[in-house]
Amino acid sequence: MDDRSGSAASPRQLFQLNSLRGGLLSGPRSGHGLKTMYPKTLLIAALLLVVLPSAWVRGQRISGTVSAATTGEKLPFVSVFLNNTSIASETNLEGFYLLKNIPVGSYSLVVRQVGFKPFTQRIVVENNTELKLDVRLLTDEKLLEEVKVSQKKDKVWEQQFEQFEKQFLGDKLARNQCRIVNPWVLEFSEEKNVLTAKAKDILEINNQWLGYQVRYSLNEFRYDGAQVFFSGLAEFTSLYTNEASQKANWEQHRAEAYRGSDVHFFKSLQGKTSAQEGFEFFVDKPGEDPTKRTPFFHQNQVKKLSKIQLDSAVKAVKNFYSLAFPARIEVHYNGKEGVFSIYKDKACQVAWIETNGQPLLFNSQGIMLNPQACSVSGYLAENRVSTLLPLDYMPPTNAIYNPPKSQISPSEAAYFTTDKPYYFTNDVVQVSGQMRYSSEEGADTLSQLVYVELVQPATKKVLVQQRLSLENRHFTAQFLLQDSLITPDTYLLRTYTKWGKHQSDSTYTYRWIPVLKNEEMAVYLPTVPTDSMSIKVEELNDSLVVSLPSAGFSWGTMTVFRGSIGARHPLTSLNELVAWRNGPIERGMVVSGKVPNYRPNKHESVLMVLPSANLSFFASINSKGHFQFTNLPLEGKQPVLLQVTNAKGKPALDATLSVDSLVSPKWLPALSSNQWKIAPMYYDGLVKGITVQLNEVQVKAKVPPKPITSMYKEADYVLQGKDLYENAVGMNILSAIQGRVPGLRIVEFPEDNGLTKLVITMRMGASAGGFVRTKLPQPLVLVDGVGFDNINLISQIPASQVERVEVVNRAESLLGLRGYVGVISIITKHAGAGLGEVSTNEPKGFQKFVVDGVSPKLTPKLGQLVAYWNPSVFPSSSAITTIKVPKPPKNGLYSIYFEGLTYRGKPVVASVSYIFRQ
Repeated sequence: MDDRSGSAASPRQLFQLNSLRGGLLSGPRSGHGLKTMYPKTLLIAALLLVVLPSAWVRGQRISGTVSAATTGEKLPFVSVFLNNTSIASETNLEGFYLLKNIPVGSYSLVVRQVGFKPFTQRIVVENNTELKLDVRLLTDEKLLEEVKVSQKKDKVWEQQFEQFEKQFLGDKLARNQCRIVNPWVLEFSEEKNVLTAKAKDILEINNQWLGYQVRYSLNEFRYDGAQVFFSGLAEFTSLYTNEASQKANWEQHRAEAYRGSDVHFFKSLQGKTSAQEGFEFFVDKPGEDPTKRTPFFHQNQVKKLSKIQLDSAVKAVKNFYSLAFPARIEVHYNGKEGVFSIYKDKACQVAWIETNGQPLLFNSQGIMLNPQACSVSGYLAENRVSTLLPLDYMPPTNAIYNPPKSQISPSEAAYFTTDKPYYFTNDVVQVSGQMRYSSEEGADTLSQLVYVELVQPATKKVLVQQRLSLENRHFTAQFLLQDSLITPDTYLLRTYTKWGKHQSDSTYTYRWIPVLKNEEMAVYLPTVPTDSMSIKVEELNDSLVVSLPSAGFSWGTMTVFRGSIGARHPLTSLNELVAWRNGPIERGMVVSGKVPNYRPNKHESVLMVLPSANLSFFASINSKGHFQFTNLPLEGKQPVLLQVTNAKGKPALDATLSVDSLVSPKWLPALSSNQWKIAPMYYDGLVKGITVQLNEVQVKAKVPPKPITSMYKEADYVLQGKDLYENAVGMNILSAIQGRVPGLRIVEFPEDNGLTKLVITMRMGASAGGFVRTKLPQPLVLVDGVGFDNINLISQIPASQVERVEVVNRAESLLGLRGYVGVISIITKHAGAGLGEVSTNEPKGFQKFVVDGVSPKLTPKLGQLVAYWNPSVFPSSSAITTIKVPKPPKNGLYSIYFEGLTYRGKPVVASVSYIFRQ
């Protein structure tokens, strides 16, 4: 961290060191920059003559005269300024100076002139007061001695100056636009690998990055290869330009330098707005090793940390603020990224602050008054002179970071890629995608279904739609471009979730899909740039080995394409994730329906049977006759049987059933005419119909489910449905089985929130709506062979629909740990009657519907020109990720193309052309 304050007049005035800038500056980083660095306090003897008492003086304007202490002669052209600000003046011919329009706050007044020792005085500026301060300067005998300064230096000096400039100026991007105008005043010495520097005169620094001329009196500089420390006095003067663009650049860079800085940090604490301005604070949990960090925050590190609030710990004292916190805190600034963005799954800068047990003291300007009380590492220790701002800098309102609502409440969008940039009629399209989330904390609570659609822009007609289930945030799709439906044209492929559909158009993700004639190709023109990374290809036996840097991506796809891909067209919409609004979140397949002419309070319920899976589900009916089944295991087009039954279990009424239908999009992005051009196919040997197919894969039919009783051999107790129906209370099947099996009880168990839940206890276990109330596992509850974690849902099954209930009150090893304390198996009448066979005629009392469920997973089929397609490439734990690709079957030019997401959720691509010869 840079120290821009000067050496104090006495040890008492060491609190001049600004903010955390009194801490130790970090040098080359180790690992993830996790090494803690401790500050060294610089003690300097009194060098200056102070004509006023050492107590702080106050004023809104400061004026006075400057004279030589030995002769009393008034000194003209003496520099008078407030340290680290742009508030400055020079004495006139009579030695008079005036500083005015000084903002309220605490400062160090500096008076300096060549040949004299600098003068500093700590002051506090209050409203509507004026201070008169006359200063007498002592002669600096050392500077009066003849000093020969050569502008020509040897190679050793040049190497030392290069190292000094790097550590003193800091940030490479800003450093490249900073220049030390008079480097020849610097002298270096090196002993025991410690570089020290002294300046014979004031350093003149032209900072074109921030737009300041900085005059810096260097008191001390030390650098040992790992840590750097320097101190001095800084005077700022704004550079002049009449170019509006240059002024705008300076303002932008100044605002960027302010955001997340130590001054910003302390001012946000003072205003109790640290969270709103992008800061988060954490402490290590007891027993955790603070020196060990993982590169994944949400997946791992967050479990080792506790989030704390610091705003409430700030106490206002008379002229400053006090902050006491645990010995070590981890600071996250979410407003920007940089070298200390060490977590791959969280875009933030990270720093660490350790204290020696004393509270931190800082003033209203964000200046720390006791820097010796702490040590700093991470991004807060990285600021240097090139990014140094004067203390009177006032950031624009838009410079302060306000976290968007999308980062406070989780939101989502589906990123996807395709196996190639263009297609032909009767071609196969492969789609692979990954979900993006604004907040990792809420990712698991969002959608588990995503939609992929092919749209014809001219008519806005949805030609293909697939509903896909997510597996670890990933989804794949495959469909055929049938010539009866698709003609050569430009189509739009889009993805979205039902939640996103109810938010805004920006949650849709689009990609243009050209469909060409077989003798044509699409040549892409330069488009919106994306991140890129290196890719390497080597031949190994019968394979090509493709290497990618593991740190460059979190997920991606890889295709080997016959010919040249060039620049692929990026996603048309990949906007900032939208703010959260209420909307439907699909956790599974949902089917809704209605019972016309429904009569409330008649105890009707709806039974759904999935014959292909031999499963049944029950749903209650609301007062308006509506019902809904959620999280159904429907894949592909499936027949379902529906029955509305009365209290006696007999068919009562008919029902209607519905699922989401295709909806024409309200808005489509504009298609630019210069994104690609159509060219004739010219690849060697390439003619219509050339395809590279995977070897034939045989898919065997699923094995029918085992008979229910075979899962646990033989039941200890069997309760017949007829007897249960006669004993049912309120048609509740749970109430019907209680008291019928020794050791089995159904009770209401109180929860912490004051509500109650139904609990089944048997032997020494307990089943309670998805959680265990005792140390032993819960008894396994089955309905037609399917396990239910939440037994409260079973109460919706009418007793009239139960064929029998089988109870096993012994440990059943075949059912694993869940069967340790027994099994309760409910077999409904349709399962017992063997309705698993799909019939062309529905059973008596049932209505038959065909429902289009989640698209089934298909064996990938390669389309024309595609030699290889990998829909899921994940980075390995090593530095380099390698993918083995079968060698192409034909000689010629191939493009190996990778496309995916970085750990920050940004698109990244890598491509290379490869000529293969047998």
